[in-house]
Amino acid sequence: MKFDCKVLSITDEEFGCSVTFSEKNNGGLDQKNMTLNELKNYTGSYVMLQRTYAKSASEKGQIEEDYLYIETDDPNKSGELTNFIIHVYPSKLSITYNQDLIEINFNENALNHQSLRQIIPKIIGDKGQINFWD
Repeated sequence: MKFDCKVLSITDEEFGCSVTFSEKNNGGLDQKNMTLNELKNYTGSYVMLQRTYAKSASEKGQIEEDYLYIETDDPNKSGELTNFIIHVYPSKLSITYNQDLIEINFNENALNHQSLRQIIPKIIGDKGQINFWD
Protein backbone atom coordinates (compact mmCIF):
# COMPACT_ATOMS: atom_id res chain seq x y z
CA MET A 1 0.00 0.00 0.00
CA LYS A 2 1.35 3.38 -0.97
CA PHE A 3 -0.32 6.81 -1.12
CA ASP A 4 0.21 10.54 -0.74
CA CYS A 5 -1.01 12.05 2.53
CA LYS A 6 -3.01 15.23 2.10
CA VAL A 7 -4.52 15.38 5.61
CA LEU A 8 -2.85 14.59 8.93
CA SER A 9 -5.09 14.32 12.00
CA ILE A 10 -3.80 13.90 15.54
CA THR A 11 -5.88 13.31 18.66
CA ASP A 12 -4.65 13.01 22.23
CA GLU A 13 -7.46 12.51 24.71
CA GLU A 14 -8.19 10.98 28.09
CA PHE A 15 -8.93 7.47 26.77
CA GLY A 16 -6.32 7.26 24.01
CA CYS A 17 -4.45 8.91 21.19
CA SER A 18 -4.25 8.47 17.43
CA VAL A 19 -2.73 9.74 14.23
CA THR A 20 -4.47 9.43 10.85
CA PHE A 21 -2.86 9.91 7.46
CA SER A 22 -5.47 10.46 4.74
CA GLU A 23 -5.25 10.67 0.99
CA LYS A 24 -8.41 12.81 0.81
CA ASN A 25 -10.19 15.34 3.01
CA ASN A 26 -13.56 13.75 3.85
CA GLY A 27 -15.27 17.10 4.29
CA GLY A 28 -18.50 16.05 6.01
CA LEU A 29 -20.65 14.51 3.26
CA ASP A 30 -23.46 12.20 4.34
CA GLN A 31 -21.81 8.79 3.89
CA LYS A 32 -24.58 6.51 5.16
CA ASN A 33 -26.36 6.22 1.79
CA MET A 34 -23.20 5.48 -0.20
CA THR A 35 -22.37 2.07 -1.65
CA LEU A 36 -19.13 0.42 -0.53
CA ASN A 37 -17.38 1.36 -3.81
CA GLU A 38 -18.61 4.97 -3.56
CA LEU A 39 -17.40 5.15 0.03
CA LYS A 40 -13.96 3.73 -0.85
CA ASN A 41 -13.56 6.24 -3.71
CA TYR A 42 -14.75 9.04 -1.46
CA THR A 43 -12.44 8.34 1.46
CA GLY A 44 -9.39 7.25 -0.53
CA SER A 45 -6.49 5.53 1.15
CA TYR A 46 -5.83 6.14 4.83
CA VAL A 47 -3.91 4.72 7.79
CA MET A 48 -4.81 5.29 11.42
CA LEU A 49 -2.59 4.30 14.34
CA GLN A 50 -4.47 4.29 17.63
CA ARG A 51 -3.60 3.54 21.24
CA THR A 52 -6.47 2.99 23.65
CA TYR A 53 -5.43 3.33 27.26
CA ALA A 54 -6.24 0.47 29.59
CA LYS A 55 -8.48 0.94 32.55
CA SER A 56 -6.52 0.57 35.77
CA ALA A 57 -8.29 -2.71 36.60
CA SER A 58 -10.99 -4.77 34.96
CA GLU A 59 -14.13 -5.93 36.75
CA LYS A 60 -12.33 -9.19 37.56
CA GLY A 61 -9.50 -7.29 39.23
CA GLN A 62 -6.98 -7.95 36.44
CA ILE A 63 -4.84 -5.11 35.17
CA GLU A 64 -5.47 -4.59 31.47
CA GLU A 65 -2.92 -3.47 28.91
CA ASP A 66 -3.12 -0.60 26.46
CA TYR A 67 -4.37 -1.65 23.03
CA LEU A 68 -2.52 -0.64 19.86
CA TYR A 69 -4.51 -0.79 16.63
CA ILE A 70 -3.90 -0.06 12.97
CA GLU A 71 -6.77 0.66 10.62
CA THR A 72 -6.51 1.07 6.87
CA ASP A 73 -8.94 1.30 3.99
CA ASP A 74 -8.11 -2.40 3.43
CA PRO A 75 -9.84 -4.40 6.21
CA ASN A 76 -7.37 -7.28 5.67
CA LYS A 77 -4.53 -4.99 6.82
CA SER A 78 -6.33 -3.70 9.92
CA GLY A 79 -6.15 -5.06 13.45
CA GLU A 80 -4.03 -5.21 16.57
CA LEU A 81 -0.49 -4.00 16.04
CA THR A 82 2.21 -5.90 17.95
CA ASN A 83 5.39 -6.52 15.94
CA PHE A 84 6.28 -3.62 13.64
CA ILE A 85 8.83 -1.05 12.55
CA ILE A 86 8.03 2.57 11.70
CA HIS A 87 10.46 4.82 9.83
CA VAL A 88 9.72 8.55 9.69
CA TYR A 89 11.62 10.53 7.05
CA PRO A 90 11.22 14.21 6.10
CA SER A 91 9.04 13.27 3.12
CA LYS A 92 7.52 9.89 4.00
CA LEU A 93 6.58 7.41 6.68
CA SER A 94 6.79 3.64 6.32
CA ILE A 95 5.28 0.92 8.48
CA THR A 96 6.28 -2.72 8.20
CA TYR A 97 4.15 -5.32 10.00
CA ASN A 98 2.77 -8.81 9.36
CA GLN A 99 4.72 -8.99 6.07
CA ASP A 100 2.92 -5.82 4.91
CA LEU A 101 4.55 -2.55 3.94
CA ILE A 102 2.75 0.78 3.96
CA GLU A 103 4.43 3.86 2.54
CA ILE A 104 2.90 7.28 3.07
CA ASN A 105 4.39 10.19 1.16
CA PHE A 106 3.75 13.72 2.33
CA ASN A 107 4.58 17.28 1.47
CA GLU A 108 7.08 18.44 4.08
CA ASN A 109 5.44 21.88 4.20
CA ALA A 110 2.05 20.40 5.06
CA LEU A 111 3.35 18.18 7.85
CA ASN A 112 4.02 19.25 11.40
CA HIS A 113 7.04 17.08 12.19
CA GLN A 114 7.17 18.21 15.82
CA SER A 115 3.62 16.98 16.46
CA LEU A 116 4.39 13.71 14.70
CA ARG A 117 7.58 13.25 16.76
CA GLN A 118 5.51 13.66 19.94
CA ILE A 119 2.45 11.55 19.14
CA ILE A 120 3.98 8.51 17.42
CA PRO A 121 6.17 7.47 20.39
CA LYS A 122 3.16 8.00 22.68
CA ILE A 123 1.04 5.72 20.48
CA ILE A 124 3.74 3.09 20.02
CA GLY A 125 4.95 2.88 23.62
CA ASP A 126 7.07 -0.25 24.01
CA LYS A 127 5.20 -2.37 21.47
CA GLY A 128 7.32 -1.76 18.37
CA GLN A 129 10.30 0.05 16.92
CA ILE A 130 10.37 3.60 15.58
CA ASN A 131 13.16 5.42 13.78
CA PHE A 132 13.18 9.13 12.98
CA TRP A 133 15.43 10.13 10.08
CA ASP A 134 16.27 13.78 9.44
